[in-house]
Amino acid sequence: MTKQRVIIENVAPCVDHGKYPAKRIEGDLVNVTADIFADGHDEIMAILSYKHHKDRKWTELELKHLQNDCWEGSFMVPKTGTYQFVIEAWV
Repeated sequence: MTKQRVIIENVAPCVDHGKYPAKRIEGDLVNVTADIFADGHDEIMAILSYKHHKDRKWTELELKHLQNDCWEGSFMVPKTGTYQFVIEAWV
């Protein structure tokens, strides 16, 4: 059994614990936040990957550490459709 060192919680935007999609319109900025922390005092890095549902390629950007365990990143919605995003973090 491997020990998970990095925890990602309280991801937003999120509607009813992911049951429904968060909605934006073309041209909106999607502000993604999460609480990210690890055991110990090692430095954490985190990225936000996102894409339109018809695109094959994911776009990645580094999340910015705001304070305590709070991290943030944003992406623009250039066209109508469904977008997916994923947060990854490591020590």
